[in-house]
Amino acid sequence: MSSNLVARVRARFSDAHPDHRRIAKGAAWVSIFVLMGKSAGALKEMAIAYRYGVSGIVDAYQLSFTLVSWIPSMFVTVFSTVLIPMLVRLHDADSRQNAEFIGELRGMACIAGLLMATALSFAAPAVIGQFGATLPVQTRVLVGQFLIGLAPLAPLMLLMCIDAARLQARERHINTLLEALPAGVLFFVVVLSTGSSIAPLCLAVTLGLALQVFLLAHFASRADHVRARIKFGLASPHWRLMARSVGILLVSQTVLACIVPIDQYMATRHGGGAVATLGYANRLMSLLLGLGASAIGRATLPVLTRTIRNGERERARTMALKWAYVMFGVGTVAACLASIGAPWIVRLLFQRGAFTEIDSEHVASLLRWFTLQLAPSFATLVLMQMAASESRYRAIAVITLAGFVAKVAGNMIWTPWMGLAALPLGTATMSAVSLAGYLILFNARAVKTFASAPK
Repeated sequence: MSSNLVARVRARFSDAHPDHRRIAKGAAWVSIFVLMGKSAGALKEMAIAYRYGVSGIVDAYQLSFTLVSWIPSMFVTVFSTVLIPMLVRLHDADSRQNAEFIGELRGMACIAGLLMATALSFAAPAVIGQFGATLPVQTRVLVGQFLIGLAPLAPLMLLMCIDAARLQARERHINTLLEALPAGVLFFVVVLSTGSSIAPLCLAVTLGLALQVFLLAHFASRADHVRARIKFGLASPHWRLMARSVGILLVSQTVLACIVPIDQYMATRHGGGAVATLGYANRLMSLLLGLGASAIGRATLPVLTRTIRNGERERARTMALKWAYVMFGVGTVAACLASIGAPWIVRLLFQRGAFTEIDSEHVASLLRWFTLQLAPSFATLVLMQMAASESRYRAIAVITLAGFVAKVAGNMIWTPWMGLAALPLGTATMSAVSLAGYLILFNARAVKTFASAPK
């Protein structure tokens, strides 16, 4: 019976359109690389949990890492969404113009990243006073030290996203595997270091990300055969097209990037260790989201863009809707399995050393609430990639803002009754609202197309 099922699956896969096969193969490779990368991340979290538990050092590290990376992460999301379709369309453009554009992108990333790092270093006391006012004094001191030590992450993250987009535009997914490097370096440093200094943590994160940036640049140059040195200026003709797209998305992503700091700020009101508990649950959820949403998202965007570029817009839209329904089902199954296995997963990964059984219960309970976002998140990312392929950035911005409003409202309404669990429930609400927005967008367009067709 099992052999017949395998034969039918193979036959169905062979009969599928080549674009479906490319998406499936791409998603499979990305899932494998994500699993390897997240496994390295899990080892890092296990080492941190063993060494520090849910102590003030972990609170300080996670809060400061969020504060350092949230603005660069916002730009990374925007540039990735805009750059990948743009680079797909520029495949046949003059290689010298492409090299000039990529070099200027790198120059802009260096300048913007250094400005962000410098501004955060000077603003550290005010930031700590605003976001860590309820934390113990020693934890606030550690946050200030971490903010300065992790400042180099800003330019490195911006440089990383440029070459990662180049690889994804060529349907090369090695960038996903390279995301394991910072976690791997941090794991070995935490295991091998002694003493209570935070310097090894800061150095490991910075060196790991720098190594990732170097290797991404190497593989990207091999993939698109473009040798682009860092160049300062805005002479490339491609900036005008990119600026319009980035400007629209930047507004929504600026708001969306506030979600993690808002959650951590609200978690600080629940006492010491709450930020660490939220962070551990978030790390596990990022593994599940990476295996599903990130995998299908990275696989679909270049394929959908290329399909539209070939003049097959309606087929691309139909393909995206089919994959969205499939991924909603996959997310539902994953949520059920993760919810059932949450206690076992947390105990296996974290419960040792300073991480106690009570800590495991708290993280597992929070993880169950996080799983509610899986199904809508999986489907939403596919439809968002379709909208990005069509350059419908205004629609993406509106839907993102609607989801953010739902998230903040959910946090405020449910926190008095549900405590820390209100934060993942608010995120699930945001995902559901976003999915509804994209379904309305594409179904409305389908109805309009049908109504305007000749009878």
